[in-house]
Amino acid sequence: MAGSKLVDALVEFLSYTGVDSIPDEIRSRCKITFLDTLGVMIAGGQETEAVRLSRRLIARGEGGNVTALVDSFPLVRLESAALLNGMAVSLLELDQGDWYSCVHPAAQVVPSLMALAEKLRRPGMAFILSFLLGYEVLARLARACRPKEGARSVAVLGPIGAAAATAHLWGFRGDRLKQAINIAANVETPVLIGDLSR
Repeated sequence: MAGSKLVDALVEFLSYTGVDSIPDEIRSRCKITFLDTLGVMIAGGQETEAVRLSRRLIARGEGGNVTALVDSFPLVRLESAALLNGMAVSLLELDQGDWYSCVHPAAQVVPSLMALAEKLRRPGMAFILSFLLGYEVLARLARACRPKEGARSVAVLGPIGAAAATAHLWGFRGDRLKQAINIAANVETPVLIGDLSR
């Protein structure tokens, strides 16, 4: 029951927060955070792992109309652009973090949001608002709860922030927005500290 009330509160926040309610100082900070994340993503996209994956996708016939910020900026499918962008933003471990919540909201939200914004051709302020809302949802959830021992907050909560941002940009409101958040919140995430090899 408490979880349902939380999701309802998130849906209301996402549905009724508009650009006009965001102070100029916050909008400016949001733009700086986005540009910093973009720079990290482009730099990470030149790393060997990102270049290899990008080239593998292209070699198997991957094609599309969304730019992946890796290698030579290939056009790929929406899902592949989100994947490659997400990989690129985290490779150098220079992504922005939130001190209070111990997560990396920008790195979790921007990769998929950028790919979707390009595909939907959304204007800059729509992108900034969705980015800010997804960032806020992720940071607040991470401050309010902690995953089970050994689970990483970014793996468990990151998809919720990304879903909130992309669903908002897509124009989802009400039940459709709630469904997107619920799906992201119920994804099994077996990523435990120490499981990933470098």
